This record gives sequence, C-alpha cells and structure tokens, in this order.
Amino acid sequence: MESIASWLKEKCKMQHLSLREAGDKAGLSHTTIQVYMRGGRPSLISLKKLSNAFEGDINLRPALEDELFMLAGYKTRPPITEPSDPMLKSTVSFWENALVHSKFLMSPSTQVFVGHTVGYLKELQRVRQ
Repeated sequence: MESIASWLKEKCKMQHLSLREAGDKAGLSHTTIQVYMRGGRPSLISLKKLSNAFEGDINLRPALEDELFMLAGYKTRPPITEPSDPMLKSTVSFWENALVHSKFLMSPSTQVFVGHTVGYLKELQRVRQ
C-alpha cells in the first residue's frame, strides 16, 4: 500500500462499492470517502471507522489500523533491524533444546515447523559469517 487513497480505491474496487456504499459501510459520508480517494488526510477517528468497515476479522483490525495510521502519517514505521549474532545464536540454541527436551509436548506439525525454523536460522548464521 502506498497511500490511504490507493488503499481505499483498491478496497472499493475489490468489493464493487460505490462512494455512497463505501461511506455507508464505514459510517462516513460519500463526499468524505471521495476526499480521501483524492488524497485528503483522514482523521484518526475516520481511520478507525475505515478499518472496522473493511477488516472483517476483529483480530486483524489493530494491524490494519496501524497500517492506516502509518499511511496517513500519524505513525512512523519501525526500523527493520537484523538480529545480532549473539541473539541469533541464543535463538538457535533455545529452539534446538526445545526440540530435544520438549518434543513430547509439541504436535508433529509444530515439530516440523520448529525444525524448519532452526534450519533457516542456522543457514542465516552460516551466510552471515
């Protein structure tokens, strides 16, 4: 997503919504929706209404709100940082021990997932050296 305008246009296109229908869905006027689609900056309350209207899964709404807050310039994106070598080493060690000592507590699919994760982290360690 690049902007609130592009996000909103895409949502309306995907759901075949007119400006009026999008406004009704979000509890906003159709003219307000039009302003946002033309690059206007929504208020925080409007962003919450948009996330509530367009994200059906209540568990995913906070993530969408955060994304919309960032797109609107109310929040900044956290910097992406690489894990430090000691952190990576301790993480690999932790999960290897979990596989050995707690294997009976894990479902077979979890064991496979943890095994793949450990393999990925070891490869990351190897590449970084």
